[in-house]
Amino acid sequence: MERSFNSSSILGNSNLQITQERGNGRGIRGRGLGRGQNNHHMDGTGSHFHSNPLINQGTVGKPTILLSNYFKISLRNQQNNLFIYDVNFSPKPQFQHEMRSAIKNMTHELKLIYGEHFYFGNKIFAIHQVLQVLFLNRNIANHLKLIIVLAIKYLELIYHYRDEVNMVSQLEEQKFELTIKYADSFSMNQQTPDNIRNNMQVQCFVQNVIKKILFDEKYTQILGKTGRKSSFFLKTDMIPIQKYELEMWQGNIYSVKALQDGIFINVGTATKFINSPTILDMIKNLQKDNCTNQMIHDELIPNFNDDQRLEVSVNYNSRVFEVNDIKFDMSPKTHFFTWNLRDPITKEIIQQKTNIVEYMQIKYGIEIAEKDQDQPLLVVQQCSQTIYLIPSLCKKSTLSRSFLNDDRKMRNLQESNLNIPEQIYNRINTFIERVSKSSILNICGLKIDPQFTQVRAKQLPEPQIIDKSEKLLNWSSYYNRQVQHIQPIKLKLETWALVYANKDYEIANSLIDTMIIASQKFGILVESPLYVEIPKCDQQMYMDSITLDIDPLKTQIVVVILSIKTQKPRIKALLDKMGIPSQFILSDTLYKRNKSALLCFNIIKQMNAKLKHDLYNLSLPSLRNTMVIGTNIYHTNIKSYLGLCASMNSRISQYYSKTFTFNSVKDERKSNKPKTMYEVETIITEQRSEVICTFIQEALINYQKEDNGQLPEQIIIYRDGKGGLCFQEKLKNFEIQKVVNFIQSFQQGYNPMLIYCLVDRNVPHRLIYKSNDYYEYQNPSQGTVLDDTLVEKQGDLIYDFFMIPHKAVFGTASLVLFKVAFNTSTMKKDEFELSTYHLCYNYVNFIGPIKCPAPCMYAKKIAQYSAENNVVPNEKLAFNLHYL
Repeated sequence: MERSFNSSSILGNSNLQITQERGNGRGIRGRGLGRGQNNHHMDGTGSHFHSNPLINQGTVGKPTILLSNYFKISLRNQQNNLFIYDVNFSPKPQFQHEMRSAIKNMTHELKLIYGEHFYFGNKIFAIHQVLQVLFLNRNIANHLKLIIVLAIKYLELIYHYRDEVNMVSQLEEQKFELTIKYADSFSMNQQTPDNIRNNMQVQCFVQNVIKKILFDEKYTQILGKTGRKSSFFLKTDMIPIQKYELEMWQGNIYSVKALQDGIFINVGTATKFINSPTILDMIKNLQKDNCTNQMIHDELIPNFNDDQRLEVSVNYNSRVFEVNDIKFDMSPKTHFFTWNLRDPITKEIIQQKTNIVEYMQIKYGIEIAEKDQDQPLLVVQQCSQTIYLIPSLCKKSTLSRSFLNDDRKMRNLQESNLNIPEQIYNRINTFIERVSKSSILNICGLKIDPQFTQVRAKQLPEPQIIDKSEKLLNWSSYYNRQVQHIQPIKLKLETWALVYANKDYEIANSLIDTMIIASQKFGILVESPLYVEIPKCDQQMYMDSITLDIDPLKTQIVVVILSIKTQKPRIKALLDKMGIPSQFILSDTLYKRNKSALLCFNIIKQMNAKLKHDLYNLSLPSLRNTMVIGTNIYHTNIKSYLGLCASMNSRISQYYSKTFTFNSVKDERKSNKPKTMYEVETIITEQRSEVICTFIQEALINYQKEDNGQLPEQIIIYRDGKGGLCFQEKLKNFEIQKVVNFIQSFQQGYNPMLIYCLVDRNVPHRLIYKSNDYYEYQNPSQGTVLDDTLVEKQGDLIYDFFMIPHKAVFGTASLVLFKVAFNTSTMKKDEFELSTYHLCYNYVNFIGPIKCPAPCMYAKKIAQYSAENNVVPNEKLAFNLHYL
C-alpha cells in the first residue's frame, strides 16, 4: 500500500483538543519507580509486559527479570484508539502520487473535521473520533446535523453529516471527488490478527515521525546497504583515531515494531569506522608514488578480489556506495548533464544543463575548489543507473580485510568502542530521552514511555557430558580438562607429518615435545611425525615438498607451520585435493606462546576432531535417533556459497558437510534476460530448495550406512542464512513444503518426525541485567531464554523463542531468534529449547557454547572455507571437519 507522511496534516489548529474521561488503566506499562525530572529511569525499574495466556510459555529454567531495549509508543488520548476512514475517489486516480496529492490538498479541511490525522493510500487515520471533534469545536457546529460550505481557492467542501463526508479536491486541471466513510477503530495497546494490517501502516507513520525528530536534532543518517538498517549519528560524537587515520562514529539504529502488547520502538547502538583521508587524498598519495592511472584503478578497485571492493560514504547525503570504476578521462568540470530544477517561487520545474561543479553549488551549497575541479570521477552502477561521485567528497567506509584480520589493531579499536552494557545502556538512554522530549511528538499526538521495558526470562542449565563408562558428568568437568577424550587419536610413528621452514626448526621440535607431554593427560598417543623441512618460506616450495614427500595413503593428518598467513589457502587446497586433513599454525603464535600446554591442547583437540574421533558426547535425551541438519550462506560479490551439515550418528557427534554454489542476486539479475527482483528471489529460492533436498538425500543414505541400515526417527533442520523478508516469505511458502514432501517420499513407509526451525542471528533485541544492590548493568548469563514476551502468539507446535546461547565478551549480548515454522514432533517446547541450547556446546573448535547450534556453525565454516579459498571441498573429506 502506498504510504505518505503528511507533516502538514499534523500541524496547526491546536485548539481542537479532545478531553475524555480517564481510561480504565489497561495500559501494559505502569509509571515505574523514581521517575524524577533527572535520571528518571536510571534505576532501571521499568514496567513490564503483561503475561499473555495465548502464548505457550516454557517452564524449564530459573526465572529472571531483565531490561529490554523496547519502549512503548502510545497516543496522547486516554483510550489509545485510532479511528480509520476509507477514502473513495471519483474518478479513480491513475497514479499513487495523484491520490496522495488529492488528500494532501485537503489538509486544512480534514484537520477541522478529523483533528490530528495521517494517511496512507486511501485510508485516513484519526487520533480523535469525528463526532467528538464536531461536538466539541463550536467554531464548526453546534449540533450533528449540519451543512458546512467552505469557499477556498481550488476547493469546494460540502459536508452532510450522516455516514460520510464529501469533498472536492482540485489538482491543476484535474478535479477529484472524495467520499470519506468511517471504517473501523482499534486500540494500539494490543496486537490482534485484525489489527496487523493497520498496525503496519501506523508503524510506517511512527517511523517517519521519529526520523523527522532525529533530523530536527541534527542527526546524520547513514543509509545502510540493501537489507540493512540506516544508522543515525551526531557529528559532535565523532571520535578521531589518529593512529590509524580513522573516524569512529557512535550512534543509534531504531525500528518500530507491532508486538502483542502494542506498538514499540526498538533502539540499538551502531558504530561506524570511516577513513579520515578522502578518496582524492588516496589517489594523490598513489600518484606521488609514481603510480599510473591503471595502477591506481587496480589498487582501489581490484577486479578479482571481492573482499577489497571500494565502499565509500558520501558526506553530502551520507549514502554508502560500492564503487565499480574510476574514470580518469572525466571530471566535475567537464561532465555535463541535464536535470530538473524546481523554481522556489513559481514551483515550476525547469530543465537545466550544467556540470557537476555548478550542480553541487546549487543543490547542496558545496563549492569544489578550483584546484580539485579536474579530479577523476568514481562510477557506481546501481539498478541500471549510472551515478558519478566526487572523490574529494567521499571517504572509504570499510576497514580492509588485512586490518580486520590484525588482532592487535582490532583490540586497539575495541578500547574506544562501547565495551560494557552500562555504556550501551546510557547511549540508548540518551537517544530515547531526546526523542521522547521532542515537541514534534506532542504535535503528532504521540508519546513514548522512556523507561526500559522489563521482561520475564529464564536461565537454562548447562548440559551434561557422557564419559567412557557412560557416566554423566557436569560440563565443567570437560571445561576444566578433568576427563579424557571419548575417542583419543593415536598418532603413531611417521603416520602423520609436520611441514615447516628451516628457520622454524627449533620451534617445530619444541612443539612436538610439548604435544607429546600434553597429550598424555588426555589419553592421546603422539609419537614423532614425518618431518618435512622447507629451505625457505616460499609457497611453491611448500607445495612441491608436500607433493613429493607425503603419501596420502599412509598419512593421517599434516601439520603445517607457516610464517605468512596468506600462503595458507593454496597449500590447504593442495592437501584437500590429496584427501588429507590438515592443521595450520602461524610461527608467530608458537614463538609468543612457546611450550604452552594450552596451545598444544587446542591443536590436539582440533586434530582429534578432524580425524573423526569424538572429543566428548553430550547428553541429549530428547534427540535420540535424530538427525540434526544445519544450513548457512556465505556471500561474496560474485557468488553465494550454501553450506550444509548433517549429523551422522545417534550421539550427534559425527557430521557430513558439503557446499553448493549459486550466482549472487546481483549477477542473477544481469544474467541472460534481465529479471525483476521478485523473479530473481523466486529462482534462487527454487535452486536452494533443490540443493537442500539433494543434500538431505545424500545425508540419509550415508546415515543408513553409518547406523547399520537404520534411518533417523526424527529430523531437525536449523535453517540459518535465510536472507531478507521476501526470501523468508518464499522460504515459508515454498521451500519448507518442498523439503517436507521430499523427506516423506524418500523411502516407502518412511515418515519421520520433522522440525523446521528458522534461525535469525541478526535481531536488534538486547537484554540487560540490572543489579538492584549495586546499580550495575550486566549481560544476562549464557542460556537465557525469552519465550513469553516479544514473541508472536503461538501454540504448542508452532512457536518462537529468543535465546542468548553464548557468553558476551564485549558490549551487550545479542539474542538469537528461533522460529519453529513446521513441526510434527512429539518434543515439547521446553525440550526443544533445552536441546537447542545444548547443541550450541557441540562445536569442537571452542570450549563452551556458541551463538547457534553446532551444525549451523559447521555449515558456515565450510561455506566460508570454500569461498575464501575458491575450492570445491574434496568429497573424500566430507565426513571430516577438515575446514576448521
